[in-house]
Amino acid sequence: QWWAACGSVERALATMSASKFNQKASKHAARYVVTVLILIIISTMIQDPIHRRLLEENDDNVDQKRIWCIVQYSNTVQRYNSAILMVHVIAPVIINLIATLIIIVKTTQQQRRAHRKQSQTYGEVLRGQIRQLRHLLMAPVVFIILAIPRLVISFTSGCMKLGGAARVFLIGYLISFVPSMFTFLVFVYPSKNYKQIFQKTIRQHRQTALALFNRIA
Repeated sequence: QWWAACGSVERALATMSASKFNQKASKHAARYVVTVLILIIISTMIQDPIHRRLLEENDDNVDQKRIWCIVQYSNTVQRYNSAILMVHVIAPVIINLIATLIIIVKTTQQQRRAHRKQSQTYGEVLRGQIRQLRHLLMAPVVFIILAIPRLVISFTSGCMKLGGAARVFLIGYLISFVPSMFTFLVFVYPSKNYKQIFQKTIRQHRQTALALFNRIA
């Protein structure tokens, strides 16, 4: 989610800079941003592995010993953990939305200047850009909706018995990772430009593979 937010910020900067956008400098900065982002995420979530414990449970009914991995927080650490979880879920969504609004406003201004002689008003151009870039607005909304089960589970304390309840909680937790697994469907497929670039890349790789195969044959 943070990397998706960084991608949205880069798109917003590219839109604001237009022809002045330096792609090489952006790639160079991305290496540092990704490194710093990984370090920040690890440092803010380090309390989880530190407070994990192994618990042995003897089941006399089936003569079996189970080993559970549980996490135990103090009240202070629990409040900190809850706040950090909220930040990691909500902050990327807010950044995505702000970056998307910047993209829509800037592209509207650019389209308005490019077609100044036409009779379209600013509102009409803005509505057209919203329809064209609606996939950018949909992605953050999908992220926050699918992240709700993980937030609910994170704020729910206590143990549960094995059975249907455990499966429901597990399914709800895994649903929040659907956007990360379907990046293509969320970002690439709804966008006409991204889809054209994807198809062009596939054709180039196919031609390269075919040429290599012909050379070997």
